[in-house]
Amino acid sequence: MIQVKAVGFDASEKIIPTPDHMFHRRQHLAFPGDRMQDVHRVVEGWLARYVRLPSGQRQITGIYLPGDFCEPQWVIDPVSPEWIVALSPARTAAYPLEMILPNGAEETEASREVLADLIRLLGRQSLMVVSLGRKSGLERLSSVLIDLYDRLEKIGAKEGSVAMPLTQGDLADMVGLTPIHVNRILKELREHNVLEVNRGAVAVSDPEMLRFVSLHGYIGSARQTDGA
Repeated sequence: MIQVKAVGFDASEKIIPTPDHMFHRRQHLAFPGDRMQDVHRVVEGWLARYVRLPSGQRQITGIYLPGDFCEPQWVIDPVSPEWIVALSPARTAAYPLEMILPNGAEETEASREVLADLIRLLGRQSLMVVSLGRKSGLERLSSVLIDLYDRLEKIGAKEGSVAMPLTQGDLADMVGLTPIHVNRILKELREHNVLEVNRGAVAVSDPEMLRFVSLHGYIGSARQTDGA
């Protein structure tokens, strides 16, 4: 599990967050309909946003890494529309909503950071829509993993040292495939030394090849015929 301190998070900010909130794996930060008093910034660990379908199936719609504000849109609408759950042991710092934009008045440093994070979130959502709507199973999974790898690299994770705390079930819920299908794809990527897969964790061994697969849908010169 990666533990990366949040970028830009220190006591010199104009708004001092409330004491850290600790979450164990699978503990929820929010449920649909909850009226939130704070926007949380991830300090350590991973969190996910998801929806639950009437069939009981889960679709993960967002991943929050250290440094991310978890749900920046709560500044605009403080009612949570989805579930927020910790995928690993996690720690967050809570910024009171009324202090980020007090009375809708003067902009603060924290408000600028939250709104910038909201723009990045919208960009990631667009990429997810493209992946789910237009890409093969291999491309979808590779796109998700290389995006996470790039985000981790930006916050200081060292190459080859990061194990993503994602189970095959988590990955399946992110890319809209069955765990069995995800298992087959992971096996193929592992056999080509693109990934290392351990129980409850995935690590990227060859980021450039993973990026190639996410764009082209096949590994190296072996044309991939997966049409899912």
